[in-house]
Formats: sequence, structure tokens, C-alpha cells
Amino acid sequence: MWNKIVAIGLLLICTLNLSAQRLKPKGYFGIEYAEASDSLMRSLRGLETRGIVVKNVSINSTAEQLGILPNDVIVAINNIDSLYVYDFVTLTNQLRENESISVTYVRDRRKARAVGKVTAYPREAARVGEIVYDEVAYGRGYLRSIIQKPRGEGKFPAVFYMQGYDCKSIDFATDSSNNVKKLIDGWVRAGYAVFRIEKPGVGESDGARGCGSASYLEELKVYENGFRNLKKLRYVDSTKVFFFGHGLGGVAAPLVAAQAAYKPRGIITYGTVVKPWFEYMIDVFREQPALLKESQQSIDVNTRMMTPLLFDWLINGKSGNELLQHPDFEA
Repeated sequence: MWNKIVAIGLLLICTLNLSAQRLKPKGYFGIEYAEASDSLMRSLRGLETRGIVVKNVSINSTAEQLGILPNDVIVAINNIDSLYVYDFVTLTNQLRENESISVTYVRDRRKARAVGKVTAYPREAARVGEIVYDEVAYGRGYLRSIIQKPRGEGKFPAVFYMQGYDCKSIDFATDSSNNVKKLIDGWVRAGYAVFRIEKPGVGESDGARGCGSASYLEELKVYENGFRNLKKLRYVDSTKVFFFGHGLGGVAAPLVAAQAAYKPRGIITYGTVVKPWFEYMIDVFREQPALLKESQQSIDVNTRMMTPLLFDWLINGKSGNELLQHPDFEA
């Protein structure tokens, strides 16, 4: 009887360990790059293709393992050739650790091919506390969650960080000077565990529609699932969870709290929106470009062009298909 209990216990432990490994570590191609100019491609023995110019190669990256050097021009990855920047970014974002990879490149006007295995994307280092990589079920797949917490066991109060509108990864493994990372370090130093979750199709998240095509309601589901997961973590005091909403995350935070059966202790927002969508979207075209030093003439032209479209969409409630029928809106 005792042997059976031990065997069942071991099986359960193995099952739990396996279930925690459903997301494969992301691959790390590891170059700084630019799209090759037409004149450069014409000079490479008349290659009828597109390419990516290697500016720099990172240490311990897939590119370094394959022997790629600065000034090489990459013209194919696996079976995909004629690489535009969009193709390159899409391909390298899909790489996973230990997958086979082949890279065709041009060096000194000679074409060569390197074959090897994809190296793993570096894990984020904790300057304060420790970092746990986990996952959250979402739809038919899983999203990557990253928790930074004080060292040791205990029930820590927690902050759920909800990012802004963009589809950038919030894994700061290669960006340790990021201001959000500094903010997280400060919370952990003060004794809080900090939970963040990647959006669908971002970083190591899989099995879900990509962030760029997901609706706002789908994005809210990401945070709702994340909150349920956060409250179950053994080292989190579920009665002391705070939401921090950054930008559009500040709009999501109170909506997620309103839907939750058990409420967060409090909500913090920064750089968020407290106005109707129509007015906010006009600001996107009128105020944000000014911060990026765009010319006032260009800002005025784009704002005048977009305002009637935004009015019909957000005030009159017309659908995308209806807007496409308007000749001034189609482009």
C-alpha cells in the first residue's frame, strides 16, 4: 500500500513538472540589423532578392553560434528567402530553443549557408529578489507570466503590472535599464511580488491570436486570467493585491476589478486616459506625434484627415466595412 502511495506521489510530481513546461523558451537570433538597400543588393553579383545587413552580433546568440559576422547580408532563413525586415522579424520571433535553423548569407560577394541549433533567449536577471517564469492558460494556448518577488518563502503583497497599448514584450532580459524594470525593482525592494503577463503572440506566448489582431475585450481576458492565476500563487497574499495600469492598462485595471469576484486592494494608474475614445484618438494624431518631434504641418494634415473618420467610427458607430465604402476613408 505504501509503495502505491509513493508511486502515485512521484507520478503526480512528474505530471506537475511536465505541465509547467508547455511554453518552449524563445529563441535568440541576436543581431542588430538594417534592411539592405537596392544598390547593395545589386552589387552582390546581381542577386534577385532582398536581404538583411548585420550591424552587430550579440554574445551567446544563435547568430554567433552560426558564425555570422558584421557586414554579412542574410538572404534566407530556413526555407524563406528574399527577406524584408517584416519577414525577418516574423521569422526570428517564431524561433524556439533547440530548433534546427539554416541561414543563407553573403560575405565578400560569396554566398554561404550555416546550419545549427537555435540558442535560448536570455532570461531576465534579478537585481533585487528573484524571478519566476510561469504560464497562464488562455484560449487554446498559454501566455508567459513573469513574477519578480522577494527572496524566500512567505505570503507577499503583490502588484499586478498592466502594460500600455503596444505589443512589445515586457520581458526585460536584454533591456535592464528599462524604466518599468526599475519600477518593478523598487516594488520588490519594498517587499512586494510583481506579476506581469505577455500579450497573445508576444515573447514566448503561444496558441492564441496575435496581439496586433486581438480585440480590446480579448485583451481584458488576458488580464482577467492573469489576476485569477496571481491570486493562486503560494507566495502571494491574495488579500493584498494592487493593480498598476500603465497607459491603456490604466483603462483595463478598473474594468478587470469590476468583473472580479474578489477585488484588488487598490488600483494605481499612470499616463492613462480619462476621456471619451473619440477625443483620445484625436490626441493620438495631434499630441503624440509632437512628442516625437514630427512637424506641425504634418500633424495638422493627419489630424484633419483622420477626424471625420474617427467621428463616423466612434460617434456614429459605423463598422469598418461601412467606413471602407467612403472614398475619402478607404486609404
